[in-house]
Amino acid sequence: MVVTLKFSRNRLAVFTCSIAVELPNDTVIVGTKGTIRVPEHMWCPTSLLVNGKEIQYPLPEPYLPLNFINSTGMRYEAEEVRQCLLKGLKESPRMSQADSLLLADVMDEARRQVGVVYSQDCQ
Repeated sequence: MVVTLKFSRNRLAVFTCSIAVELPNDTVIVGTKGTIRVPEHMWCPTSLLVNGKEIQYPLPEPYLPLNFINSTGMRYEAEEVRQCLLKGLKESPRMSQADSLLLADVMDEARRQVGVVYSQDCQ
């Protein structure tokens, strides 16, 4: 599947995914001021390339075996949730509920257009 999202001012986002073939798990962001490359495994990277300069983001060492590559990086999301709860916040200022719902809506629409239906979609 290839998804193309069109934004204002002629901006585009394009991503591909497949269950049939193994694709690269990297991201490239190109803008007027340069390029950011997030190498594999983009869901939890350990470095970024910003205009060709590498910035390292080492991950914490795991205490137990991991189910997914670099999944110790998910602790940062968990820590954000913890901090919001401690402050009595119902949503993170970093990722609003509206942004989360928009992301879910975009993913639902992409699945709908290619005919992917999960049992919970019918509830």
